[in-house]
Amino acid sequence: MTLNELDQLLLDWQRKLDLAGQNLLTLQNLPTYQRLAGEGGFCKATLSGLTAKVAEPMLQSMHDLFQQYDLLAQTIDRALFLRRQINPLWGSDPRQQNVLDILQGKSIHIAQAELSVAQIGLLSHPDQSYFVTPTSLLTTMQATFDWLRDQLLAIDQAWENLEPKLLKVQDKIRALEAEGADLSLAKAQLLPLQDRVFADPLGVEAEFEQQILPLIERVQQQFRQAKAAQQQLEADLQQARSQWRQLQTLDQQSRSLQAEASQAIQATPQQPSVQLVALEQWLLRLELRFLEGAKAAVRVGLQNWMQQAAQAITSLEAAISTQQLLLQQRQELAGRLNALQAKAAARGLAGDGTLRHFATEAGEILAQPPVDLKSLEALVGGYERWLNRDR
Repeated sequence: MTLNELDQLLLDWQRKLDLAGQNLLTLQNLPTYQRLAGEGGFCKATLSGLTAKVAEPMLQSMHDLFQQYDLLAQTIDRALFLRRQINPLWGSDPRQQNVLDILQGKSIHIAQAELSVAQIGLLSHPDQSYFVTPTSLLTTMQATFDWLRDQLLAIDQAWENLEPKLLKVQDKIRALEAEGADLSLAKAQLLPLQDRVFADPLGVEAEFEQQILPLIERVQQQFRQAKAAQQQLEADLQQARSQWRQLQTLDQQSRSLQAEASQAIQATPQQPSVQLVALEQWLLRLELRFLEGAKAAVRVGLQNWMQQAAQAITSLEAAISTQQLLLQQRQELAGRLNALQAKAAARGLAGDGTLRHFATEAGEILAQPPVDLKSLEALVGGYERWLNRDR
């Protein structure tokens, strides 16, 4: 390696040392670190739980980083000292290789703490120190720095974000309680967390994310489902009340048509047996039980009620249809008879004895209700066939 290349290598190491020193000081001057270490005018934070377990090795790592930085700086200074003794005018100098050995060889002595009795083995070596290259030491320092930075940021973020998170979740709890949800368990678990925010932000954050939030989400989901089920049950009760009113209307309509049909037509089908009073009393009991909070029982009972109500509606609608059909049939037969008589008169057959017989018999049936529809249909049919026969 030429002397110029060696100078460039030394310059690179000086730049690395400057950057490392600046970044170490930046990390050390962070308010979060100063609170943890009790530096910069801060009282040392009293930590517990997960944060204490993380902070202890973290503070030790910061101490180790500065010690390692000093070792690295001393090594580079030693190389610079040797370099300044080399005069380029004298040609090749063996100290040039010495400088290179310092920069690229295992020139840094790392002393380890003396082993405790519990750590001593039969073949343990009493000297636990070792030598590393500057590059190897810098790589180790970089990994330690990255871990230390990430842990500091995690604690800093926890301290900064936990209070707003806790306030937000308290607002959510109050909102859900205002709707009727029971969050007493979540509140009981949340209360002690608030007292531990400063001492154990990492532990509180972990419990908050893993226990409190899932619990609240679970309660919220169950509450929403229960509320939706209650709203559906309320809607079903309203529908049942609407069905009841429909039943009343259909029953009145069916009874009115039944009375009309019974007076006008013989052998009218009987009014279907629908227990309106019993259905109404049953529905009233279900509505009362709903107000008492027996939602599961009401849901089952309401399904049975609506099934019977639907059957009653079908029965009444069928009866109304039958009654209307009978009345329409009577009216249709009377209209056909009048039309046939007009047709006979137009053909000059009004005086036909057979036609007069059919018309007289049919007229007497129509004039004396209730009408025998079968007899009336036979007479009108006979009139039509005689009128349309081949002559």
